[in-house]
Amino acid sequence: MNRYDPTSSFIWLLVGLGIILWSLMTLKVGTFRHPGPAFVPLFCGIVISILAAIVFFQAKRNTQKITGESIYSEGSLVKTLSTIGILIVYGLMLERLGFIVTTFLVFLFIFKKVSGTSWFIGILESLIVTGSSYFIFGYLLKTPMPRGWLGF
Repeated sequence: MNRYDPTSSFIWLLVGLGIILWSLMTLKVGTFRHPGPAFVPLFCGIVISILAAIVFFQAKRNTQKITGESIYSEGSLVKTLSTIGILIVYGLMLERLGFIVTTFLVFLFIFKKVSGTSWFIGILESLIVTGSSYFIFGYLLKTPMPRGWLGF
C-alpha cells in the first residue's frame, strides 16, 4: 500500500458521500424499472464510497514498510499540470475538431508525453481508447458525438 492511500481514499469517500447526498436531496431517484435523474449519480456515489472505504481500511490494516517515490518527485508537477492543461484543451477543441480526432490526439499526448510510452504503443493505445469510446457511446448508446469541421 502507498502511504497516500488513507488520505486519498478518505477524500474519495467524502466525494462519494457528497454525490449521494446531492442526488438524494436535489433529484428524484425513481425505481429500478423507472429510474429517475438521481439513479445513476446515486449508484456512482455508492460505488465510489464503497471502493474508497475498502482502500481506506486495507491501507490502515496493512502496516508494511512504506516504499515508493514522493508525490513531489521531480517532474510530477509538470505531468499533472500537463494533464490538466490537455483536458482543458480537449474541452475547448471538441466541437471544432470532433470527437474522434480530439480524443485520439489528447490520449496520444497523455500516453506519449505524460506516461512516456513509445510512439507505436501511444498510437495503438489511443486508437483503442478512441475506438472503444466511440463504439460504446456513439454506436451502442447512440449518443450524438461532435463531428467537427472534418465531418467525423
